[in-house]
Amino acid sequence: MRYIIFLCFLIFIIVLFTIDDKKINKKMKISVVFLLSLISIFAYFYEINFQKSSQNIKELSNSFLQGKNLKCKGIDVNLTNFEFSYATSSFIAKNGVPKEFKNLIFEVSKCELKDK
Repeated sequence: MRYIIFLCFLIFIIVLFTIDDKKINKKMKISVVFLLSLISIFAYFYEINFQKSSQNIKELSNSFLQGKNLKCKGIDVNLTNFEFSYATSSFIAKNGVPKEFKNLIFEVSKCELKDK
């Protein structure tokens, strides 16, 4: 997908610079290319960061579902007392758990694998 977007961006630049300077001056062309380049760079780094975050959430949720213990805000999260919610990517205390776990919800992104 990145390659297609890059090719479209390249074609846009070529088309932009083939337009007559009387319609759009060179300063405006360079400004448009610079602005689009900044937006593209921002989007690229955002996508990389999002992929890393998604991978971390996937690894933690898989570890939890395999029965491993996680540490979330100082509390051990495991299959005995918590369940994983796919919709919110969080761990929710099960019904009938001990009082110290009732009504607790932890985001997966703020947890870590206990056995590290």
